[in-house]
Amino acid sequence: MTKSRLAVFVLIFMSLIIMLALAGCASETPVTEPEAPAEDAEAPAEEEAEPEPVVPSFEASKYVNSEFGFSVQYPAEWVENPVTEGSTIVLYVVSEDKVPLMFVNVNEAATFEEALNGAILAAESSDVEIDSQEEIKLAGGINATKAIFKFKNPAAPLALDAMALGAQKDGKWIIVNVATLGLIAKFDETLFTEIVSTLSFD
Repeated sequence: MTKSRLAVFVLIFMSLIIMLALAGCASETPVTEPEAPAEDAEAPAEEEAEPEPVVPSFEASKYVNSEFGFSVQYPAEWVENPVTEGSTIVLYVVSEDKVPLMFVNVNEAATFEEALNGAILAAESSDVEIDSQEEIKLAGGINATKAIFKFKNPAAPLALDAMALGAQKDGKWIIVNVATLGLIAKFDETLFTEIVSTLSFD
């Protein structure tokens, strides 16, 4: 074997050894699997902030019922009228034009609808027709039901437009009703909502 062939043979042999050594190193290198994206942890459910007590935009009078442990506010210029002894109506107030008017009823019933019908019956009225109804929360996190409805009263030529808000305490429904006769005073949803939402409990 000539020197030049020997040199080529040595060179090829050395190249093979180096390649095998590199291949061995590569196989020893740990293969890392790509990390699976972390599952999004469920964000903690945000707690609903409890509503703050309503501060009326109008000058208000406050009615406090210590027997049943609640209070409600209404426009100061509205006049309180006497209620029949033994009636489930505990407060009755009217504006200068007799409408809008407001009355508060306390009765026992299984559902809001039954309590509302009982309140209207106590006001010597009838034919409750609920247009809309929703569950809301009052100050202190008290669950309540608000409804917009119509009812009939023998003293009125047409059905009255009304809003009621009812909440339960100690097994009794407290129903706050505000009503008007459209011929004299239009239904003011913003004002009526503000009035009924002043209902609060001790």
